[in-house]
Amino acid sequence: MAPVCLLTPLPCLLSAVLIESAPRAAPDDGVYTNWLFFIRIWVVTCWMVGSLTLQMGQMAPRHEMKIRHAVVMGLLSGIATSLTSFGIGVLFVFPVPFGMLIASPPCVGVLVVCYTYFWGAQWKSDPLLRTEVKQQMSVLGCQLSLTFIYPSWIYGFISLTGFYQALFVLALPIIKLLAKNWISRALGKRNDAKPEEVIFNVEIFNSLYAANALQNASTWGVSVIIMLIDLLNFWISMLDIVKILNEVKILMNKIPRDHPAANLNFVELTIFPFG
Repeated sequence: MAPVCLLTPLPCLLSAVLIESAPRAAPDDGVYTNWLFFIRIWVVTCWMVGSLTLQMGQMAPRHEMKIRHAVVMGLLSGIATSLTSFGIGVLFVFPVPFGMLIASPPCVGVLVVCYTYFWGAQWKSDPLLRTEVKQQMSVLGCQLSLTFIYPSWIYGFISLTGFYQALFVLALPIIKLLAKNWISRALGKRNDAKPEEVIFNVEIFNSLYAANALQNASTWGVSVIIMLIDLLNFWISMLDIVKILNEVKILMNKIPRDHPAANLNFVELTIFPFG
């Protein structure tokens, strides 16, 4: 378990280091001199969309998604995003501001077209697949919404100071709670999928912008409030975990002592072949 926890983030870290290490010209040199910047956008989008589609395929197994599907959608999304950014840079302004927000519309367009092409016929004949797709599209909608909401929040945060900045911090846990409830309602009874979706879509977003807020806090008091909010969220999560474990213990105590599963822990019980 320890090697898995330590080694799992390495591909992401190495990819980030390689992407950031690519030499780039000064922004004042213009769009055409910064051609490597747009290649960088293409690479980042390919990785991001490819990973996203693989995750959606795992959460909706009736898709029968293959690696080639993720590769095609990643490559096409990267092309659409880099061309969009290049066009905006040529026609309006460079560097292109709010790159993540600008990347969302072309990515969604490519995903819709690819999903319709690859699985359109299957959607029509399989109502369960349509349900799974609707769930994942709702989760995707949450992801895309967060790319608009959090940048807007951090802009408002750094525009304020003192008491008003401290008051504005309180919006951060509210955004997190609403996003969690969005994903929870979208996935319905699929409780096995909720932890992964919440962690990779809500918790990571919230952590990144909480760290950004700490760096831009105008006073020590605001920094303390941000850390206290994190501690409060952690405490509430621990209470929920303890409550669930207590319910599991009550259930396990109902297993007869002479039953083969009596000495198993709750993780082993999940795979025990009860007759």
